[in-house]
Amino acid sequence: QGDVSEKVLATGAVQPLLQVNVGSQVNGRVTKVFVDFNTVVKKGDPLAEIDPTVYGAQVSQTQAQISSLKARFESAKASHEVARVNYERMVRLAAQNLASKAELDTSKGQFDITSADMAAALAQIAATEAQLTQSVTNVGFTKIFSPVDGIVISRAVDPGATVVASFQTPTLFVIAQDLRKMRVMADVDEADVGKLKQGMDAEAQVDAFVGETFRGKVSQVRYSPNTVQGVVTYSAVVEIENADEKLRPGMTATVSIRTREVKGAFRVPNAALRYKHVASS
Repeated sequence: QGDVSEKVLATGAVQPLLQVNVGSQVNGRVTKVFVDFNTVVKKGDPLAEIDPTVYGAQVSQTQAQISSLKARFESAKASHEVARVNYERMVRLAAQNLASKAELDTSKGQFDITSADMAAALAQIAATEAQLTQSVTNVGFTKIFSPVDGIVISRAVDPGATVVASFQTPTLFVIAQDLRKMRVMADVDEADVGKLKQGMDAEAQVDAFVGETFRGKVSQVRYSPNTVQGVVTYSAVVEIENADEKLRPGMTATVSIRTREVKGAFRVPNAALRYKHVASS
C-alpha cells in the first residue's frame, strides 16, 4: 500500500525567463566594447560604442543648413514687409485714382509672392530641424546601453568590427535578466498533452548534475504545434527554480510532470503482471 502517481516525461532546452537581444540601429565601426561574457550589468550600463564621427558631422552640417535657412527666412520677411508697404500705398493711390489697376495688381502679386516665400522658408526650416533631430538621435544610437539588469551570456562583436544595420538589426549581445529562475521548453507528445494543466508540479534533471532534481511548475501549455518529420508535439513551459545558478542556458533537461496521484492505494509491482512461459523438457 502506498502512493501511485502518473507522470508525463518530456525533454527540452533550458532557457532564461527573460532573454534580451541587444543590437545596433546605426551602421559603423565598433570602437569600444565594455563588457565580456558573464559580465553582470545594470540597466543603462554601456555595452559598446560605434564611431560617432560620421553622425556628428551630419549634425554639424544640418545645423549649418538651419542657420542658412533662417537667414533666408529673414530676407524673405524683409522683402515681404517692403511688398506690404508698397501694396498698401498702391491701395491708397488707387482709391484716389492716382494709380492704375495694373499697378495695383502688380503690387498685390508681389505681396502674395513674398508671403509664399516666407511660408516656404518656414517649411524648409521645420523639415531641416526634423533632420537635425534624426541626426542627433543617430549620434545617441552610437552608444549601446543595456536595457535591463542581467548577465551577458553572448557577445558577438569585437573592437574594430563593422556593424551593418541596413536591412536587419544585428544581435551584438544577449543578456539574461535573472539566472536564478529558468524555464524549460519541453516538447510534449500529442498523446500526453491533454493531461497537462497550468500549475502542475514538475521536476527536471540534466546530465551535468546526475541524481539532482530541480523543482518547478507548468506555467503554460501552448496551442501551437511543432511538427518534425510527421511527429507532432506541443511546447509546455516549465518554470524551474535555479537559486544556486547551476542550470545554464542551452542545457538539455528531462522533465517529469505529475499529472495524477492517488495516496494510500493498493499497489502491485509491475513484475507481478508479467510472466514467462518455460517449456517443459
